Amino acid sequence: AAFILGLGLGGAAGTWGTRRASDPILIFGFLQAGVAVCTVATVPLLEQLPLVMMGVVASAKGFGAVLAVQAGLAALVVAGPAALLVAVPVFLMGAMFPFLCSLTIGSKEAVGAAVGRLYSWNTIGAILGALAGSFLLLPWQGLPGTLAVAAALNLGVAAFAFWKRPAGGKAVPAGVLAAALVVLAVSPGWDLALVSTTP
Repeated sequence: AAFILGLGLGGAAGTWGTRRASDPILIFGFLQAGVAVCTVATVPLLEQLPLVMMGVVASAKGFGAVLAVQAGLAALVVAGPAALLVAVPVFLMGAMFPFLCSLTIGSKEAVGAAVGRLYSWNTIGAILGALAGSFLLLPWQGLPGTLAVAAALNLGVAAFAFWKRPAGGKAVPAGVLAAALVVLAVSPGWDLALVSTTP
């Protein structure tokens, strides 16, 4: 639900933004970089969810709440942040597509063909990403490493977008690429003891 909601709201916001943006490729680059930031933040935020859940359950017990209330609070504490972790980057992803359409569509007569090509490449990328993530990156790098690779790829696309700007210089793309290398080098790992903590 959070995925679909975030994607739909992002698409609506992106459509609204394309009608008002004077530099769509710049916004597209920022959206890519925003997804990378969200991806990198996922690991440490997810690690804290068990501790947050334990704190809420302990507070409910302290107030003498019934078991059903405790369970409801725990579910809300886990589901709420988890939904936000999904919805925020997906919102940014949803907003990208209208900007990408605005950058690739030439004439009104070619709208259908251009959007069809974008959807085709998007589908191919989703299939290849799912295969690479499931059978290569996850067994090799685990979830934190896989997320770091995804974030670095987003930063690489952002750097390319900044480089393609007509008024853009070379310093910003170089800095974004350097950030991608840093993400790959120092990406955080799981604290397995913390992640497996239960109330």
